[in-house]
Amino acid sequence: PLGVWVNKQRVSYKKGMMSQERIELLENTGFEWVLLERTDPVPSWKFDEQWKTRFTELVEYVIEHGNCNVPSKYGPLGWWVWRQRQVYKDRRMSQFRIDYLESIGFVWAMKRVGREAYPDQYSQPDPGAISRIVEEERPRHDDLPPSAPEALKARVNVGKRLAKALQEYLDNDSVRLIQTYEKPKKVDPRWKARYTELVHYLIEHGNCNVPSRYGPLGTWVRKQRRDYKDGRMSQFRIDYL
Repeated sequence: PLGVWVNKQRVSYKKGMMSQERIELLENTGFEWVLLERTDPVPSWKFDEQWKTRFTELVEYVIEHGNCNVPSKYGPLGWWVWRQRQVYKDRRMSQFRIDYLESIGFVWAMKRVGREAYPDQYSQPDPGAISRIVEEERPRHDDLPPSAPEALKARVNVGKRLAKALQEYLDNDSVRLIQTYEKPKKVDPRWKARYTELVHYLIEHGNCNVPSRYGPLGTWVRKQRRDYKDGRMSQFRIDYL
């Protein structure tokens, strides 16, 4: 019965017979209108505006927060992120979507510590892949005629927004430098804050040679080198630096 009901929702949506209220209720649970693409001549992923819209929101989240670790309590985006991991785990995700997600350093495996869930590995964004996606998604013509089908206008707008978000991500060096996942048991907020300051110093000056007279950051950098030399630095911090 549930499978029949789900199929009926997709049919109603496709025919334009579903109310906006129901659309919003379903989308808030991460419901997907377009099923997995198969071997159609024109892959459905190219026209899956809903999925790409959520992906764009994820890119914007990464720009703001520096990671893809969207908590479920965050709302529709959090549920959507959880859903992507489940689909990938069940081997039901297309390579197209995998490529899009992995380009921004999306981590598939999560590790629960207490009540919180954390990525189980470091993030590895791929600027080259992002550049290719930007070129693919960027509309070839912005000036569509008024007579253009609404579906085409929607696809162009979705692609335009996605390309813009990815380009902003690509241009933001600090986000890509800071975007790395920590292991929760080893996190020291104060150390992480100084590390972030060092990243910004690197972006501004082109090196990590912070002089002692620079203030607290200079003192912190000197201490990191001393701890490393004395063999008192954790592998976690070594990996970060």
